[in-house]
Amino acid sequence: MNRESLVRAAYAEIGTKEDNNDNRQKYGFWLANELKDPSWNGVAWCMIFVAWVYAKVGLYLGNAEYIKKLAWVPTALKIWIAEGRKTEEPQAGDLAIFNWDKTGEPEHVSMFIAWIIPNTLFISIEGNIGNRVWPQLRTMEFVEGFFDMLRSPKTL
Repeated sequence: MNRESLVRAAYAEIGTKEDNNDNRQKYGFWLANELKDPSWNGVAWCMIFVAWVYAKVGLYLGNAEYIKKLAWVPTALKIWIAEGRKTEEPQAGDLAIFNWDKTGEPEHVSMFIAWIIPNTLFISIEGNIGNRVWPQLRTMEFVEGFFDMLRSPKTL
C-alpha cells in the first residue's frame, strides 16, 4: 500500500454524510465497534475519518486505543510531534492539523492531497466538514502542522 492508495480511498468517501446531523456515521461506527463502546459513534469525527481511511488500505495509524487518544486533536498534535512525524514538505496522504482561532488548541485534522500553489494553497479531503466528507481548498493561515504518518515514529 502507498500514498496513492490512501488518496484513492479518501476520494471514494467524498459525499458520505452523518446519519441525522448528529455526528453518527460509518467511521464512528467502525471505531465504536473496535473499542466495543457505542458512545464513540456520535463524537466529532475528523480524526476518526482519516484513521478509517488508513485502516481501509491496511496502513493503520495504530490500535483502537491509540486512535481514541488521537480523536482529541490537541493530543494528536502532542503525540505526533513527540514521535517525530512533523514534516515541512507534506506529501499526498499526510495529515494536516488546523487551529481555526489561532490561539487555543487545534480543532481539526484533514488529509493533505496536493499543493495548488506551493507552500500557500492546498487541497485536502476532510471528514466532519458540513456534516460530510468533502474536499477543501485550504491556505496555510490556520495550519498548525503537517504530519507524515508513513514515517516510522522515533523511539520515545
